[in-house]
Amino acid sequence: MNLQNIVDNLTTPIIVFTPVYDGNNSIVDFAIEFQNQAFKDMASHIVDKAEKWSDFETKIASDIQWFQMGLQVMAGKNHHDTTYYS
Repeated sequence: MNLQNIVDNLTTPIIVFTPVYDGNNSIVDFAIEFQNQAFKDMASHIVDKAEKWSDFETKIASDIQWFQMGLQVMAGKNHHDTTYYS
């Protein structure tokens, strides 16, 4: 079983980041580690050539504080229980 193949073919958009730290050990950006095809399609492929969050942050909706949300997730303060029905 190829897990990457399964995740890449899910219809749910998925993007995975890892934090980028500065010399003071503060998170200053997020590196893109993976995005599935559903995410690429949803984002109209604006992230395809991006390596970091800062490379595409101005091209997505600004009404959500995405970077702040990433910091909260890293601090373990952002958990959402979600139930999906089919």
